[in-house]
Amino acid sequence: MGNRTGGKVGAILVAGGGIAGMQASLDAAAAGFKVYLVERDISIGGVMAQLDKTFPTNVIVHEMVHLLEPTHNDRFMAILREHYPTWREARAELNELPLTAEVWKE
Repeated sequence: MGNRTGGKVGAILVAGGGIAGMQASLDAAAAGFKVYLVERDISIGGVMAQLDKTFPTNVIVHEMVHLLEPTHNDRFMAILREHYPTWREARAELNELPLTAEVWKE
């Protein structure tokens, strides 16, 4: 939906914090909508979050921080540190996995 100026109107509610719900939230936020992501369980990530080495917490937190800040700037890093203080250790562990194709750096 848009108005005469082409701006976004309203907000989007995404039901389910699994991988599809997280991606839908990221896509809607990137399109300029305010997003409310609702999950009935205590954590997001759905079934994939149970596969800790395949889809670890730091990946989930990283992508959710992108809902607030789309780039890896200083604000992004401050939000990440605030909500996930051990992210560096988790990133190092992830980068040691044999399936790692790229080492993410600050």
